[in-house]
Amino acid sequence: MNTLIAFAVLLLLSTTLGDTDDKVSHEEIQERKELSGISEELLLQQLEAVEAALMEKERLEEMEEDGNSREKRCMALNVPCDSHFKCCKNLVCQDPTLTWFYGSKYCYRKKS
Repeated sequence: MNTLIAFAVLLLLSTTLGDTDDKVSHEEIQERKELSGISEELLLQQLEAVEAALMEKERLEEMEEDGNSREKRCMALNVPCDSHFKCCKNLVCQDPTLTWFYGSKYCYRKKS
């Protein structure tokens, strides 16, 4: 019985006076939370940079595809043109040369 009392007293003293790691573990948990928040922000910034680079690359590829595609909505040779109806690439929108009574400009071949 004396042995049990001695162990109980020893257990009581060790739990009340003993140094617990609760404060240390709470501080470590807080530090880990702060570090994980910082690392998450850094990771997010890196992902945004990668995404921006990919979007730029995709945009450039789309522009190249558009450059190779057929030209749309352009006016042909000797057809009236204005700000709404543009001439095709190899044509230019000019006033008719010998006729002053035409009211609009026409698409002509570019002079070399």
